[in-house]
Amino acid sequence: MRAWIVALAIAAVALAAMACGSPAAPVQPPHENPDTALLVFDGVSLFQKYAEALEYIDAMDVTGMLVLLERESPAKISPEMRDSMNAFQSSRRSLGSLILMIEADQERLRTQTSLVLSTESLQSLEVLAQKLRQAYMELGPMDQSARDISRLLQVESAAEEGVLREAYEKVQSKQRGLGSLLDLFSETRADLVQQAEVEVIKAIPQIEVDAQGMVLVPFALNVRGKVYSALGPLQDAPLRIALGDWEVTTRSRDDGTFGARLSTGMSLTLVGTQELRVSVTPGEPWHSATSLATDVTVINPANIAGLSLALAIPVFLGASRVRRRAVPGPQPAPVLVRRGSPLPQ
Repeated sequence: MRAWIVALAIAAVALAAMACGSPAAPVQPPHENPDTALLVFDGVSLFQKYAEALEYIDAMDVTGMLVLLERESPAKISPEMRDSMNAFQSSRRSLGSLILMIEADQERLRTQTSLVLSTESLQSLEVLAQKLRQAYMELGPMDQSARDISRLLQVESAAEEGVLREAYEKVQSKQRGLGSLLDLFSETRADLVQQAEVEVIKAIPQIEVDAQGMVLVPFALNVRGKVYSALGPLQDAPLRIALGDWEVTTRSRDDGTFGARLSTGMSLTLVGTQELRVSVTPGEPWHSATSLATDVTVINPANIAGLSLALAIPVFLGASRVRRRAVPGPQPAPVLVRRGSPLPQ
């Protein structure tokens, strides 16, 4: 009897377990694609990231720049904020590279023992100026990006002693520090330029001119020549060619040669000499401006012909008046009269 009671108890327990069912397994959250997942951040962390990026640039920390670049990942944020962040990151990369190049260029120029007649050094100073101008321009988008994020996060309405405003002010401080760094670079370049201007002995260009020794106005005068110095031919150098009141401008070729056609016009000149002057003003600071003058005989056939005609007309008119003058008739023969005799009637 007891065996049947035990069996029925076991069966009842089994049926109860089946009725209740097995315990449910914990629900697993769906897997998210990191490229499309929503980026969850607050304004403080974003401004801290901005300040960290600016600090790496200011310290010229290449490793830190690369690490920060690797930590960047696409995020699903509002288009306005994405555009602002992209502008900041783009300018940050450019500014970081420019500052590293500027520092390297200035260090190389500082270590040079002499800049005398160093074309490469003077060209490097000009390239350095271009990099500095570009670096200053990159500061603008970075500052504007921080302002845009500040507006979107309503930093102005945040508490003055709050963490958000403190983080934003740190970003502004780092940006001012970068501006001061660029100012220091500019002052260093100015010192190098001043040193170069003191030490550089400017080369005086030589001018060779091939032109006709005589010109008939109002016809054109062909002028050819070459400009060069001890450093080689002057390339793309501006030239001015003048003869009296007439002038023409041209530029030298890569080999230093030049050619121009100087047009003349009517003038009161008959025959005489005038100065033909060729002037060159090189764009390179290591070349001085110079000029060369030569005499050219100027003949004005039209004026000569006009003067000749003006002189010939009075002579021709005078000769005609002489031809038209009356010829005198025959004169009566003289009559001999004796004293006391009556005069002939």
